[in-house]
Amino acid sequence: VTTIQPTNEPPTVNLQEAANPKVESSHQGGGGWLKKSTMNLENSITSLPGGGGVGFNSNDRDNTRSSSNPRFDELDGIIKVKLAEADMYQSRADDARRESEALKRIAVSKSERIEEEYSGRISKLRLPEAEEMRKQKFDELQGVERAYQEYFNMKMRMETDIKDLLLKMEAKRRNLAM
Repeated sequence: VTTIQPTNEPPTVNLQEAANPKVESSHQGGGGWLKKSTMNLENSITSLPGGGGVGFNSNDRDNTRSSSNPRFDELDGIIKVKLAEADMYQSRADDARRESEALKRIAVSKSERIEEEYSGRISKLRLPEAEEMRKQKFDELQGVERAYQEYFNMKMRMETDIKDLLLKMEAKRRNLAM
């Protein structure tokens, strides 16, 4: 006589053996246990919401497991908490990413606007300065040209006057020497 000691863990069932109810165990009387566990597995699957067919999902499987063992309840609670934390942190990260992108766009637009304003002010400041400087240099150039022209005219008059004086002096010398 074999004695089975109770454990807190549910019996493990090979899914291939569960799918084929004709498979018999090598132990005498073991086939009945297999058939019972297979029937229990099928009954638990078909009793799930959605009929256990195509609509069977992992949450349904977790619900059947959690009802049989309190450790699964505890692990399931921890998993749900961790998933909620992960979702919360992911949403915070997404919000922070969106906010940083918005701030970056604002900073870029402000910097472009400041650059345009700066260049506009510089061009406004330098354009009148440049125009004033050009007028000043033009006036200086005209003054220098007038002064050069006056100097040239004066030089030409002085040369002609000196030639005239030299001719007159030569003529007087000839008149005196005769």
